[in-house]
Amino acid sequence: MEQKNKMRILFLSFDWRNMARNDPNELLRRLERDGILADKNQITVFALGGQSYRAEIKKNVSIVTIRCAVRSPRILADIFYGFVASRFFKKNKKNYDVIMTADPHILWWLIFFPKKPRILYFLNTHYRILSKKNRSYFSYMYTVINEIIIRKMLSIVFVISNEGLWYARQFLKMPNKYCIKYIPNTFMHDEVRAQNEAQELRLKMTYSQGEMILLVVSRLEKEKGVDNALRCFFEVVKSVQAHMCIIGDGSEFEKLADFVKKNDLSGKVTFIPSMPHEMLWSYYYASDLLIQCSRSEGLGLVVLEAMLAGLPVASTKVGGLCDSIGTHEERGIFIDPNQPSRVIDYLQKIKEGNLQILEKRKNAKSFVENKIKSFTSINQLLPNEYHTFNS
Repeated sequence: MEQKNKMRILFLSFDWRNMARNDPNELLRRLERDGILADKNQITVFALGGQSYRAEIKKNVSIVTIRCAVRSPRILADIFYGFVASRFFKKNKKNYDVIMTADPHILWWLIFFPKKPRILYFLNTHYRILSKKNRSYFSYMYTVINEIIIRKMLSIVFVISNEGLWYARQFLKMPNKYCIKYIPNTFMHDEVRAQNEAQELRLKMTYSQGEMILLVVSRLEKEKGVDNALRCFFEVVKSVQAHMCIIGDGSEFEKLADFVKKNDLSGKVTFIPSMPHEMLWSYYYASDLLIQCSRSEGLGLVVLEAMLAGLPVASTKVGGLCDSIGTHEERGIFIDPNQPSRVIDYLQKIKEGNLQILEKRKNAKSFVENKIKSFTSINQLLPNEYHTFNS
């Protein structure tokens, strides 16, 4: 078979608007981040939404959205998704060479199509581990059932951490040769400009001279643990002159804002809406410490970005964050949000310019730079596998 000019990709997303903050440009950025967006790829994003429509957001990227109450019980929404996706696929299956998704709950319907394109799964969220930590046993069993259904359908699983690799082998029963480690490419930025902007930004971020800046960059969702970061900060400011800057949007915003108000932290915490990714780098350079209190994390790109910018990092010991910080905390520290004393001690060492902190920052930056050198782009893999995808 002769190779065609374009790889035709069907990207299945439960609700792209939530994933990309209802911004088509953010959706494009995420596709580019994972190395999927390229002129040689023709991409169709299929999702549920508040209304049905089709739109072309780029010459080679289109969105097909089917109306559904996406906030209905997830299992009902997944059943509906399978119904409408199967109808769409039945009409258009000859138009696609490969199917991609990062959500295992919306693949079940493909068992009814013996002849189908190869399926590539991005294992970014470890659903079993997350549901166990949240003590959501129904969610846990639902995930187990879905993973059993899709195991034999998956062609390749892309993982972004050692824990993800273990998860794919243990629960999805994927052989090593079908598990590919990759790093989403989010690290390109104008370092000089970001550092220059950081100087002015720091003056705006601090309410009084001498305050240390603790940065949180995250979706405001329960699994990201921003509530834990705030509770930890509530204790930290009793001992350290500090200000917390939280960048992100999400369903937990009202609860977090209410916590700030009730605990008289309004002058100590600033909420900033999500922003274009290139603008984040100025905040990394302007801050003193990145706090990541996730309950579950596939890789923790924010942590790697902060490390590349030379920003010290403190995180919970979960998922890909374990790889980033290091077994012996060579590149940062692990924290328990319920024991803020470690954060207080770390901030003091940062302020003093402790040699141990300088060594961790050096190790962290080198660690990320080496990862960038070994960056595997999904885009590079697709053409090499073209004939296999169509076998």
